[in-house]
Amino acid sequence: STVDLITDIYMTYRFFNTEGEEGYGKTNAVLISLTLFLQLLTSYGQNSKSMKHFFQDAICILTGFKPALDAYRVGSGAEKQDHQTFSPLVDLSYCKILEVVFEAIPSSVVQSYALLSTKDKSLDALISIVFSAATIAFTSSMLTYDWDTSP
Repeated sequence: STVDLITDIYMTYRFFNTEGEEGYGKTNAVLISLTLFLQLLTSYGQNSKSMKHFFQDAICILTGFKPALDAYRVGSGAEKQDHQTFSPLVDLSYCKILEVVFEAIPSSVVQSYALLSTKDKSLDALISIVFSAATIAFTSSMLTYDWDTSP
């Protein structure tokens, strides 16, 4: 997830700095921003009773470390706290679904289209697409497994 975000940010930067590909950069920037915004909204809904916890989560979201934080919370067996609206597993699931639906899938489509429509094929674009595809596959598998094995 974090690596996918980094490669997508890199590709957005690259699109903005390549003549004729600025539109792909704008699209990727909107997708990344939308995903981060929706994750912030989810975090606010989760932590609205404690602004301290919301701001801690917000920092993790904006720096790309929220997936690691969520994985730690679920893996360590953390329970729902009094200030939280839902369990850590539900929080992880919401954020992962938002990431896949609003960033990984659309961004990989945009990057694939850009790669196919340009004369200069680049390895970094292909790597970013592969990371997005891996994120989609891993997240789908993980969510299914987590909900199947959750008591």
